[in-house]
Amino acid sequence: MSIFISHSSALSYWRDARRVISIELGLPCDGEVASSPIFAHASTREVARRFAAFVPNCDSFDAEELGRMGCGEPPYEMLVASPDSRRWSSDLVCRTCGMGIPRGAFCRASKDVYVSSPEFVFLQMASVMPFLELVRLGYELCGTYAMPSGDHRHAVYNCPGIPVHSIVRTLSSADGYSGVKAARRALSRVVGGSNSPMETATSMLLTLPSIDGGFGLPAPRLNRRFDDEPGHYYVLDLFWPSAMLALEYDGEVHASSEQRHRDAARRARLGRSGVTVVTMTKRQLYSYEGMVCIAEIVARATGRTWRRSSSATESRRRLLLEELLTGR
Repeated sequence: MSIFISHSSALSYWRDARRVISIELGLPCDGEVASSPIFAHASTREVARRFAAFVPNCDSFDAEELGRMGCGEPPYEMLVASPDSRRWSSDLVCRTCGMGIPRGAFCRASKDVYVSSPEFVFLQMASVMPFLELVRLGYELCGTYAMPSGDHRHAVYNCPGIPVHSIVRTLSSADGYSGVKAARRALSRVVGGSNSPMETATSMLLTLPSIDGGFGLPAPRLNRRFDDEPGHYYVLDLFWPSAMLALEYDGEVHASSEQRHRDAARRARLGRSGVTVVTMTKRQLYSYEGMVCIAEIVARATGRTWRRSSSATESRRRLLLEELLTGR
């Protein structure tokens, strides 16, 4: 029997898989979005053949095995080819897919278990997730961290991610799917390469359009390598190459005098190469007034006209800030 895991169960699987790659296999990412064999897609022809023949058998359905694979807790979500293929149990929820399978929609998890690829998960979640949550999920999938899932209570870092263009490719062959318009709109707001939920929140606040609560500024490059001299480089948190401006996030780890000395030397070397470094603290990120100051600096450096916000715009920005940082 072939099983096709989808939606939130597949999202739990990928979060757990990225945790395993990061912690147990120790795969380094070094500030770049990495790829891994675990993301290899099964062939479309093979998946289509098995999917068309799939009728879930609740008597042989092994919920415990799927839990061990990292698919979260039951009920598990399965994708079936038609309403006639649906079966019901306390551990199983069947969703139908009456259309052709998009490009790169599935990955093989084991011999007879196929899981929606990260690209297809993004499309599937577009029909059930609010817009801002979907944008944030895009940052996660296209970044190098994974949010908590199952029994894991904290985000993990140095995970392999997928490039934004990989999701674009899947969405390009998904015309007519539920949520595809929302997925394409959300993906247009995603910047790949984020290393943490805080970087994601900062980038979203600065780059989302005003109607969504952001400052509408140009998208930075996240965690990109900058060679300041032959044989030496820095990885910059948020970087606008056209303005030679870097925004660096200072967390609590930067409190020691030794770290402050290294940061000062880093800023000096980058300044010598023409890069202006602006440091942002956690306190500034959690403060609306602090983010307004950061946004004004970025706007002026990137050639954007800075205007005083209307009360409606300010309300949307405060709401977005609160939503992005709740529980972070």
